[in-house]
Amino acid sequence: MGTDGSSICTSRSFIAGMTRNVFVALAIVMALILLLWLNKEHDIVAKCRDFESWQKAAITPDQPKVHVDIEKEASNESQHTATHSVESQKWNYNWDHKAWPHPEDAVGVPTRTLILVRHGQYDFSSGLLNDKGHQQANITGMRLKHLGMKYSRIIHSDQTRAKETATIIHQHLPQLPMEEDPLLAEGGPTPPEPTVNYWSLPERSYFVDGPRLEAAFRKYFYRADKSQQLESIDVLYEDDD
Repeated sequence: MGTDGSSICTSRSFIAGMTRNVFVALAIVMALILLLWLNKEHDIVAKCRDFESWQKAAITPDQPKVHVDIEKEASNESQHTATHSVESQKWNYNWDHKAWPHPEDAVGVPTRTLILVRHGQYDFSSGLLNDKGHQQANITGMRLKHLGMKYSRIIHSDQTRAKETATIIHQHLPQLPMEEDPLLAEGGPTPPEPTVNYWSLPERSYFVDGPRLEAAFRKYFYRADKSQQLESIDVLYEDDD
């Protein structure tokens, strides 16, 4: 019994010692974690203070346009890295040189209306309208007639699909004169922005087609001036793919 009692006491002492060691180890680990956290917090506060100091310096009177200069540099960089050498231009509101100095000056001036119609679906091998394309053109002609507007003329390009579409629609509006204009043929006026994978042309095409399409735009897309007496409604068949 004495021996067993000594063994039990020794075991209890050993367990108590191990328990104390575990608690001490946990305390040390927690202390280390706390120190690391406090050190990290100190770094964050220091960085925030540095950022605040930089921000205040950036908006001082000596440097009032720091952010503007950065945006300008980014814009210049994007222009230098453009994939095409054809430069884009911003829209000119007075493209037709018919902008009214004062809005009230345009009161009472007849309007010009352009109705843009795309050619019907066609066969790629022959360039002729297929059955669905004929149906599309016929329904479009019916719709234009149903609108009952006072159309002035029908204008189409010299492309076969455009001429076919215009001819079918003209059957519903036989009183209108028809005009053919090669300027309206399809082409690439300018590289698309942003670029797309499903449509691209040789760069030379933009220099050839661009001026022609620009001429077509200036020929038909303009505002009415004071010399126009009546409202005009042109049906324009654009040939774009």
